[in-house]
Amino acid sequence: MTARIGLGSGIMAGVETTYGTAVSRTVSRPVRSVSLQTNLEQQPVADLYSGTAATSRRHHKARTTAGGSVSMVLAYDAMGMFLKAAMGAAATTGSGPYTHTYTLANAIPSLTVDVIRGNSTKGELFEGCVVNTLTIAGAPGEVLTCDLDLMAETSTARATAATLSITEKAIALGSNAGQFGFS
Repeated sequence: MTARIGLGSGIMAGVETTYGTAVSRTVSRPVRSVSLQTNLEQQPVADLYSGTAATSRRHHKARTTAGGSVSMVLAYDAMGMFLKAAMGAAATTGSGPYTHTYTLANAIPSLTVDVIRGNSTKGELFEGCVVNTLTIAGAPGEVLTCDLDLMAETSTARATAATLSITEKAIALGSNAGQFGFS
């Protein structure tokens, strides 16, 4: 039997009122995969000094980047925050069933995303997350998937995380996904 590495992984997200300032997370989603991380890029110092060893080189911290991808199953009642973060604006009309209209806007909202990997009690908090790309894919008879590529301002070291509060959501299937309209 194959081991399922990462079983229990998920994200929690919330819309920031001020870019890069963490907020409480209001949406929890299980993930198919997640690669959000912080990368430290170092550059060699261009001089002939080698320190005490002939093969050692000095480096300086060039920059730190944070971001990555998140892939999840599309659910009808838990994806609006991510669609709005990708498009910029949302409007809801009706009294049930509701119609949600997402439109492009100049300013897009930023998110705070807490990544819990596996059944860990530790989470890595990413602040100032903006959606670079959002891709929805699927086929008749399959579940629809949502892949996000996020760029983050910063992240914090893994610390005690809130408990993932995932309830079963109505999963969107390719055969009954409703209507997407583009103009």
